[in-house]
Amino acid sequence: FAENSRYFLLALVILLIGMPHGALDHHIDGNLEGWNPYTFNKRFYAQYFILMGIYSLFWVFFPFFSFMFFLLITLYHFGQADAMRFDFTGWEKWGIHIGRGITVVGLIVYGDLVYSSSIIEAVTNISIADASQGVYDPEIVKWSLAAFYPVIYLIIIFTSKQKSAFKGVYFIDALIVPALFIYCDLVWAFSIYFGIWHSYNHALVMLRYLTSKEHSVNFSWFFKESFLFSLLSYLGLLFVYNMLNAFGNEELLVSLLFVVIAVLTLPHMMVVEKLYTRWDRS
Repeated sequence: FAENSRYFLLALVILLIGMPHGALDHHIDGNLEGWNPYTFNKRFYAQYFILMGIYSLFWVFFPFFSFMFFLLITLYHFGQADAMRFDFTGWEKWGIHIGRGITVVGLIVYGDLVYSSSIIEAVTNISIADASQGVYDPEIVKWSLAAFYPVIYLIIIFTSKQKSAFKGVYFIDALIVPALFIYCDLVWAFSIYFGIWHSYNHALVMLRYLTSKEHSVNFSWFFKESFLFSLLSYLGLLFVYNMLNAFGNEELLVSLLFVVIAVLTLPHMMVVEKLYTRWDRS
């Protein structure tokens, strides 16, 4: 059932919340920088599309380097978005941020190394599974990554002076997320994590920020405002698929989807970094 339905679930998540959650960047930046998001701000859009263009070229000429860079920015971005739910500050928040990012992104690669390696190879021509043979045991790496964030969380809890920040549900969460990637089909695990933990929670944070600026916003507004930019992303993705005749090639389809997500993530992450930095100081 998981194998037959996983691409339907992935497509559903990308369509309903994945792409839309990054399509409010102009509203976030407009409120941060004091420009009307309903107008065309040359500086914002120039920076946004130049970043996308440069990173796209890197994927063409340096695919493996671009993939490794994608892992780093995803590790940072996922960990940062997840850490916003916690009341910690300082090094403790950074520990949650980096520890969680390492576990999630590490298990996206090593949760099912055979499958993820085939996806990575389709776009980089390098097989991580083959490269790991005789060098290290992927099973040890997988379980070490799974334990990394729960251990970091426990260390922070037992050493923190901010005892009020501890919530038992977050420790359960710290166990559920690694288990999801270890015991579930990888595409299912990524879809559930990306849809619920990351995109949905991240959308809530952005709506909360806009509400703090005295805007009357909700999820109906969110989907209406994000529709146009989400549609442009979908059309771009279809164009790339058709250009490369990717339909029918499972590995290439999924790998191209992740390339598109990577290209969109870089400028989105820059906007989010600005949001979290300034919001924390306010």
